[in-house]
Amino acid sequence: MGFSPSSSKRALLRAAAAALGVILALVGTVSAPAQERPFEPVFEVSSALRAADEPTQVQLYFELPEGHAFPSRAVLEIPAEYQIPRGSDVSNNDIVGDGQITVKIGSLGIQTVKICLSNQSPARAGDWATLNVAVQLGDTQGGGCSGILNLTLGLKRASEDGSYQAILELPSGSGDAGGGPGGFGLDTPLKLTVNLYGVSRANPQSIPPGPGGAEILKNPATPGIYEWKLTLQDPAGRVKNLSQPQRIDAPPPRPSETGKAVTRWATIVGIVVAILALLGFLVALARRRARKAYEEILAEQAELEGYDFYADPEVDQVGVGTGGGDRSTPHEHYT
Repeated sequence: MGFSPSSSKRALLRAAAAALGVILALVGTVSAPAQERPFEPVFEVSSALRAADEPTQVQLYFELPEGHAFPSRAVLEIPAEYQIPRGSDVSNNDIVGDGQITVKIGSLGIQTVKICLSNQSPARAGDWATLNVAVQLGDTQGGGCSGILNLTLGLKRASEDGSYQAILELPSGSGDAGGGPGGFGLDTPLKLTVNLYGVSRANPQSIPPGPGGAEILKNPATPGIYEWKLTLQDPAGRVKNLSQPQRIDAPPPRPSETGKAVTRWATIVGIVVAILALLGFLVALARRRARKAYEEILAEQAELEGYDFYADPEVDQVGVGTGGGDRSTPHEHYT
């Protein structure tokens, strides 16, 4: 068989092309960066009552869609103008909020659980207020505020007139796909709803029982716009600063003590006038009935005065006297 330079050339070109393809594939595999997960959280705040200086329930809503990075740190900031008492001034175990969380938990998949917030009194050192966060499954707790998992969250304040801050630090490893914080495998989707009460509720099943009834969240005393803020960070170091404005309106006018006294007297006078009017009506009705009866009596007397008994044929037939006599003979009239 003869040797062809052209065929040998073609074979060399094919081999070079194949080698180049392998090299490019290897380079692409090694150098291609991992695709970064998105990190676009949603934050909403809504108040049940917007009147200034009034207790109100506030609902917080937070969401990270599935496929987004799981947060490693969260800081909630409440405006300083809101009126929140120290935790030590509120009864121990009073229920101060509730909520619900939906999250992916490793091999368990997406789970939804309830949460219950209660006050810890006295508060921890350095906390303005300390909250016990109970994670609950279904209604197994029978209305109480304890759960299968109980966490502690501190509400801090740098000064008496500073903003309130709740800081949540997740263990290292949070946000890793399939890993999650602390080896729990927490991942998105993440949805969190928290209702912060304006007035605490009783917790009769706790030891000691919480009586409830304390004002724990009041609107600012001055009308205006107030910003609730949420700062989030993911494991890659990305930071999201979110905020939600809340409009606080002037409270409705409240009657003064003088106005209250005038209102009370006006009510009393109104009742007296109504009673007098009723008595007047009853008296007039009685007079009308009496007058009608009197007129009927007068009419009967007038009929009796003009009536002639002797001209009555029936009287003639009866007769006069005890002996009978001739009933056809006219009666004699004696004077």
